[in-house]
Amino acid sequence: RGQGAVEEAGVLGTLSGVARRGDRRAEGVNRIQQKAVDITAAANAQTPYQKAKAIETVRRTNFTYALTPGSTPQGRDPIDYFLFTSKKGYCEFFATAMGDMLRSLGIPTRLVNGFGPGEFDPTSHAYVVHEDDAHTWVESYFPGYGWIPFEPTSDGNGTYNPIARGTLGGHPCVTDSQCNTQTP
Repeated sequence: RGQGAVEEAGVLGTLSGVARRGDRRAEGVNRIQQKAVDITAAANAQTPYQKAKAIETVRRTNFTYALTPGSTPQGRDPIDYFLFTSKKGYCEFFATAMGDMLRSLGIPTRLVNGFGPGEFDPTSHAYVVHEDDAHTWVESYFPGYGWIPFEPTSDGNGTYNPIARGTLGGHPCVTDSQCNTQTP
């Protein structure tokens, strides 16, 4: 994060650019973009940050976390199927859907792979992280603020919660009420 962030944001591209290269079907891309527009309009989201929060909230409240969500029918785009039919998946589905939706609105977004919090081990007084703690989430770039993380996955047991933005921290975008950048 830092000096290279602006350059990195410039090369991320948009979801519509992916469709022009033939990697995704145009109808699926258009449905995903329309869903993003509908969600942000219903939330009266005006700024890119407000749009990201609106999409994060919908991903967390209207979908089911499942490690075995079932197969996507042959010929169907997996994210389109997740968003419009099954509404069931694991973190990669939640994050990819949010990333696709934000990119379709022109908001630079990347997926981040890492690990969840693990479990506290009172014997060693440390957190123990296992392979099954692997996780994917979203970061969006806001000029003047940098990359801001979002947690679209709702796992039902409180392991993955929205990234808290309270009053701590030195940057105004740490609080929801002060991250109001007007750039797309």
